[in-house]
Amino acid sequence: MLVSLLDAPPEVLQKIVLFAGRDTPLGPPGELYCLLLTCRTLHCFLTLNSSKLYARIFAQKFDIKVPANRLGNALQDHANVELRRRFTALQCFRRGRVDDEFLPQAFWIAYFMMLENEGLNSMQLHWAGLPTLVNRFLQRHLHEGSVQNDGWPVENETNSLAIALLWLLSSQG
Repeated sequence: MLVSLLDAPPEVLQKIVLFAGRDTPLGPPGELYCLLLTCRTLHCFLTLNSSKLYARIFAQKFDIKVPANRLGNALQDHANVELRRRFTALQCFRRGRVDDEFLPQAFWIAYFMMLENEGLNSMQLHWAGLPTLVNRFLQRHLHEGSVQNDGWPVENETNSLAIALLWLLSSQG
């Protein structure tokens, strides 16, 4: 009989995290975050040699088929990094600040998520409020510099990404 949760094998702890994550399919895996902050022992159990755990969390939260075909085993090896990148981008969208310095990078992440979309990615992006943020961004920034450009929007990376995201998000239906 287990006296403590810390006596459980790492595989059992990982299964607990996976089952708890199924209750909240959208957004970051808060259960994992809470367990990581509990104590050093749990942190070690859930971070060391846990590439399979992060790959399974990635598969629960995002579309996996296209990245798995493209990246193969590299996806499993780097799933924790990709999870962090995607959830950082989603948090940027949830903050809703159109002048966020991370926004261009977050738009790139969202763009690739939309290209790989099979349903889960767009659900995550809608949960994060990306359509609203893209509309607000375009309303505020698309006209900037257009007077010096014969009335046309200035061609830059962020404007181009925002327009591409608007197109991809609106062509969902």
